[in-house]
Amino acid sequence: MYIDWVDYMSRLFANAAVPINEETEVLTPTGLATLLYGVLNWVNMNKPETVKNFVLLRVFLYLAPDSDAKTRAAFEDYYRGINLALLPR
Repeated sequence: MYIDWVDYMSRLFANAAVPINEETEVLTPTGLATLLYGVLNWVNMNKPETVKNFVLLRVFLYLAPDSDAKTRAAFEDYYRGINLALLPR
């Protein structure tokens, strides 16, 4: 599998007025390629339903604390259900 980094970064920074081309220097953390390919391998090894559920749960957990009261309540119920502590806001 090949990732076109120039195309990816160009799209990522399209609204930032940052020109991206083959000469652009990019600093990456050690092991980034291994991490990305590990994630892609995990996606390929699992059923699409598992990946979808994981992604939706991560989005929910990220957005729920700052959402409306009903979503926040669902988030709190989920945390209590898996015995995690909630910090007061």
